[in-house]
Amino acid sequence: MGRILNWRVLFIIIFLIGIFYGRPITVNLDESMLPPFQSLSAPIGTDKLGRNLLSLFSYGILTAALVAIPSRIITIFFAAILSFLGFSTSVYIRKIIDIFSNVFISLPSLLVSLVVIASLGKNFMTFLFAIMITDWALAYEIIIARLVTIESSGFVNSSKRMGATSSFVIKRHLIPEIKETLKILIETGMPSVIMTIAIFSYFGLDFGTEFFGPGLGEQISFSRDYVFQAPLTIISPMLGIFLLLNFFSRKKI
Repeated sequence: MGRILNWRVLFIIIFLIGIFYGRPITVNLDESMLPPFQSLSAPIGTDKLGRNLLSLFSYGILTAALVAIPSRIITIFFAAILSFLGFSTSVYIRKIIDIFSNVFISLPSLLVSLVVIASLGKNFMTFLFAIMITDWALAYEIIIARLVTIESSGFVNSSKRMGATSSFVIKRHLIPEIKETLKILIETGMPSVIMTIAIFSYFGLDFGTEFFGPGLGEQISFSRDYVFQAPLTIISPMLGIFLLLNFFSRKKI
């Protein structure tokens, strides 16, 4: 636990230092390809456009987190609402939701997300919607299966035999029992969402590039042509993705 805490604290400190250097949106060709440890203004060097690599690292992480966290929470709660709707209403509504769920599960999620962003534009709400529309179906299937398991449990059957209404069962049994499942779904789904955002960024589909600078994926794409002259330009964003994935992972490094 101590090692995990120390790693997380170190990651946050480095992240905050990079934020302190300011947004990497200014081109400074006079400091292009500055080597690491040569200047306090750019402790790990600069890229081809003279942008601070540490600042790029931190703001790339910030951009990914700003999209990943709310999008995952919205996705799980949207799936939960549909699950309770299908579970507590008529069988026909449940079948309709199941049909849509099966369709979205069978579709290539990355392709659907790219089509949504390309169609609706690169903005914050579009990114949230694109991720939600591709991830809700799997979460729905997991939640609905958990609800069925809880309903068939002994304590729920005992409540029904004692005259408990459906609303009482949902309020006192289903909702409390499903909370932990929702929490786990949010946590376990974060790494895949972060990777999706990194892939978006690699293809140039970034949120807030004018304000926050390029995302981690875009940094990797931009540095490919001169990676041998300045290897940190590609190592830094790759490390950012790796650390961000493990920061939100249930199994910490």
